Amino acid sequence: MKRNDLEFYTINAGQWWDENATIYRLNYLNPARFNYFDRHLAHWRGVRVLDVGCSGGFTSEFLAQRGAIVAGIDQSTACIEAAKNHGVQGGLTIDY
Repeated sequence: MKRNDLEFYTINAGQWWDENATIYRLNYLNPARFNYFDRHLAHWRGVRVLDVGCSGGFTSEFLAQRGAIVAGIDQSTACIEAAKNHGVQGGLTIDY
């Protein structure tokens, strides 16, 4: 049976922040992505960002740690809950 993306992310929502989970490897993409973005926007503090398809919150947290004002949305309620919980544990203010 082929799963759609929403099913995949919802099923794996509890593993987003598990460093031993395969899906956690997606977290390693942010430093490379932002090497590019930082050339165009050097300072994130106070910049409002909407993370569309935020899943478990990897990019939302990365941006919040840089001082951005972040809102994240996703179709997967389970992913949003995982993102909220992890952000709270890390003391980050992100509007999911």
